[in-house]
Amino acid sequence: MQRQRVEYNVLETMVRDIFLSYGYSLGDSATIADIIIDAEICGKLTHGLRRLNLYHQKIRNNKIDRYAKSMILNETNCSISFDACNRIGQLAAYEAMQAAISKSKVNGIGIANVVNSNNFGTASYYAKMASKVDCIGISMSNSPAFCFPINGRKPVLGTNPIAVSIPDLSNTFCMDISTAMTSIGNIELYKMENKSLPKGWVEDEYGDDIIDPTVALEKIYEKKGGILPLGGRNKLYGGHKGYALSLVIELLTSALINQRINAMKNGIGHFFCVIDCSIFGDIQTIKENVTALLKKMHSVGISGGEKKVVVPGEHAFITECNSKKDGIFISDMVINDIANIMKDCNLDIEDYIKIS
Repeated sequence: MQRQRVEYNVLETMVRDIFLSYGYSLGDSATIADIIIDAEICGKLTHGLRRLNLYHQKIRNNKIDRYAKSMILNETNCSISFDACNRIGQLAAYEAMQAAISKSKVNGIGIANVVNSNNFGTASYYAKMASKVDCIGISMSNSPAFCFPINGRKPVLGTNPIAVSIPDLSNTFCMDISTAMTSIGNIELYKMENKSLPKGWVEDEYGDDIIDPTVALEKIYEKKGGILPLGGRNKLYGGHKGYALSLVIELLTSALINQRINAMKNGIGHFFCVIDCSIFGDIQTIKENVTALLKKMHSVGISGGEKKVVVPGEHAFITECNSKKDGIFISDMVINDIANIMKDCNLDIEDYIKIS
C-alpha cells in the first residue's frame, strides 16, 4: 500500500474546512479537526482520518444534527449532565469536559456526563485536556453493542473505552484502552490491509473464531457474531475482568441519567471525571512523584526481546512528537477517500496536498 507524508497542520486545516462546508462555525470546525488529527498524530489511526467517511455519511444523511447544541439536564456545584441532542460527539464531549474542568477548579472535583451523543473519537483526548491543567482526567464512553459478555452468545455491550491521564513532568502518562479485544475500526483496518484477524478477537454465534475481517464485520452487523471482552472468552485469561469493566462503563455512561442501556438504540453516552491535583498538595511535588514512579517502570528488567518497559501513553507521546516534526504518513486509499469527501463538499484536495 502506497503512502504519502503530509504535514499535520495541513491535514488539520483540510479537516477544518470540510466541517466548515457542512455549516459548522469556524471555532467548532477547528475543535473537531483538532480532535480528529490528534488521533492521527498519536498513531491511533482507527479514530483519525479513517473516520471522516463515517461522519460525512451521517451528516449528509441527517443522522448527526449539525445544528444541535447540548442542553443541560441537571447541574450541581460539582456535576453537570447534558443531552447532546444528537450533535457530533467531539463537540458534545469537549463542552462536557470543559465544564468538568471548570467545576474541579472551584470544588476540587468535577463530573460531567452526556447522553444522546455520537462517536467522540479517542477517549484520551479529553483525559489529556484535564492533565494539561494539572488535573487528573478520566474519560469514558459506551458504543454500539458489538461485544459478547463473558459466556454469552448475544452482543449486548460496546467496546466501551476508558482513558485516564495523570499529570507528570512531561505530561506523558495517559492510559487509553478499549474493554474489548479489538474495535470495529481495527477490524476495518485489517480488512483494508488484507490481513487475517488473530484468533480470540471475534467469534460467531456458535463460539467459533472468525479470522476473515470481511466475514467478521458482516457477522457483527448481523448480530450473528461479536467481539470478545478484554481477556477473551473465559476466566482463564481474565475475560471476566474485561466484561466487568465494560459493564461498569456502560452503567456510568447510560444508567446514571436514564439513558436506556445499549448505545445502538439511544445514541452514545459519555462520562468524565476531573480531580484537581491541588487538593492533594503541591502540584510540582505530585508531578515529581508521578514521574519518579514512571521512571521506576523504565528501570526494571525487560523480557521477550523488548527494548524497554513503556508506560501508558508513551508510544502515543513519541509518535505525536515525531508526527509534528516530520509529518504523517497517509495511505493512498485514505487520501482517495478524503478526496471524494471533499469533492462532495465542493472542495479540492489538490488545494491542500498534491496527490502523487
